[in-house]
Amino acid sequence: MKRFVTIIVVSLLLLSAGCASVQSVKDGRGNGTIRKYPGACSDQWKKSIETVHRLGLEILEMDQSTFTIIAKTSISGFSWGERVGIWLTQGSDKASCEIEVYSRRVGSLNVTGEDWEPHFFKLYDAD
Repeated sequence: MKRFVTIIVVSLLLLSAGCASVQSVKDGRGNGTIRKYPGACSDQWKKSIETVHRLGLEILEMDQSTFTIIAKTSISGFSWGERVGIWLTQGSDKASCEIEVYSRRVGSLNVTGEDWEPHFFKLYDAD
């Protein structure tokens, strides 16, 4: 029994190593996929939120003043879950908005986790 408990504890420690926290996703800003869209970020904000919901992601944090969305997926049969950061940045010309999406898997051993960057842009661009 003691060996079984030890195996469980070690497994949990290994799975939690390298976990994607909300902060680690925020720190990933600048490392994601960026696409440029016409118009102000305030015009792109609602569509970004709708896209997150349509993907089935759960919003953890949302701040319209900084145009930041942090979302997550839960554990499934194929993944330990992921964290996703979405940032909207007004272009220097004020006539465009850059949208950055950064995705991280929860757990360093989560090799089957989704990369949500292409999924987000595919659905966002479909409308």
